[in-house]
Amino acid sequence: MSDQSQADTLMISPRGKSLPQHIISSIRTDQPTMSAHGQETIHHPSRRSFCSRWRLSRGRMLASMLLMPTVASSFCMDIGDITGQYNWDALVITMEQAYGIPLCPFTIEGDACVGSENGYDVFDSFMEVSCDPYEVDECIIDCPGRHFTVHQGAVLTLHGMTLRGATESSIVVLGGGTFYIYDSYFERNTFISGNGGAIHASQQSFVSAIRTGFYFNEALNGGAMYNLGQAAVERSEFYYNDAMSGSGGAIFSGADSSSEYIENTYRRNAASFYGPAVFDGSLLAFVTTSNIACENTNFLSTGCDGIFSFVQQQCSTFGDFCDARSFLPERVQSQLDS
Repeated sequence: MSDQSQADTLMISPRGKSLPQHIISSIRTDQPTMSAHGQETIHHPSRRSFCSRWRLSRGRMLASMLLMPTVASSFCMDIGDITGQYNWDALVITMEQAYGIPLCPFTIEGDACVGSENGYDVFDSFMEVSCDPYEVDECIIDCPGRHFTVHQGAVLTLHGMTLRGATESSIVVLGGGTFYIYDSYFERNTFISGNGGAIHASQQSFVSAIRTGFYFNEALNGGAMYNLGQAAVERSEFYYNDAMSGSGGAIFSGADSSSEYIENTYRRNAASFYGPAVFDGSLLAFVTTSNIACENTNFLSTGCDGIFSFVQQQCSTFGDFCDARSFLPERVQSQLDS
């Protein structure tokens, strides 16, 4: 391929859109790193100490991603607006232009939440929002209303995010929508007039949560998660979630749902009626493996450290129980102390 044709191929962004001229110029003038023997070298940072955090403009970020895709994970995009302030509108613009590049840590709360009341509507067949894994600080959305709605045919993936303060479920997944979340936290999200404080998943939806903490969420049913579709929850923690006037302190699974619960911990969740840990109302079989539970209570009985089956009208306890005397995770304890 000629030099000119190579340059021409860089005029198109990953989504097929023409790049602005200033980006094209920066691409054409950048030079690859050369070794002492005249060969191009590509660095693969494997440790944080060798990983530089670059706060790049959106244009420069695209150029760098096109030139060096193998090190894209060492970059992060700063969501600050032209004044350097973090707010909901700046986050929306950055998410739509990130192309999978991690975001630099930020906190959106208080007045910065203006415009977020209805959340962000996801229509894309693939949208990924992640926080830079090389950073100690977090990417935090602490806003009322709703944070994201995943529509039919859309796929949303969140990685390393902290979602707080929602008042109408943090995440709503509509029928035909798909939602994945990894290594993240849902904290103090509510839906006092509806179901699913953190996640509300409709029929024919799919939800996967892995290594995610659900702390202090509450709703009428399904304090943390209300599932009417298909859900897989693995290696996650549910602490102090509350079904305020219904069932499923941590998780509520409806009649047509199917669920897998693998290596999760349920502790000190509560429900007014059935299933302070997990309520299952489905006619389908659920899968459980190596879950741990303790101190989950309701007002109808002494509690259920397992899954309450509405069809069978009985509690199936998990095989393992946590030690009620054991320490709570520092993140949970700090919120209790505050």
